[in-house]
Amino acid sequence: MPAKRIKPAKKKGTMPKSVVSYKKGGAKKSGKKLDIKKAIKKPGSLTASAKRAGAMKSDGTIKTSWLRDKAKGGDSKIAQRARFALTLKKLGKKKKKK
Repeated sequence: MPAKRIKPAKKKGTMPKSVVSYKKGGAKKSGKKLDIKKAIKKPGSLTASAKRAGAMKSDGTIKTSWLRDKAKGGDSKIAQRARFALTLKKLGKKKKKK
């Protein structure tokens, strides 16, 4: 029977050889565009929740303070949708600047 090989103990703060380090600027981007329509499984569900809670503005948008409050809800679906809405709001701001 062959003897079992014992792995040496890893030193704290060292990286294994299999980890590839990237140059400044991060990894290369794949060039694929995000498909937001596929990411939104139930369109209008967050808006419906906001309407029931009375968190709609007069122009038909959801109050940001309500979104931030609901985003802290943990694993609930409303919390996930609120976090995603805040993320989409950030993406929209980046595109508007020119």
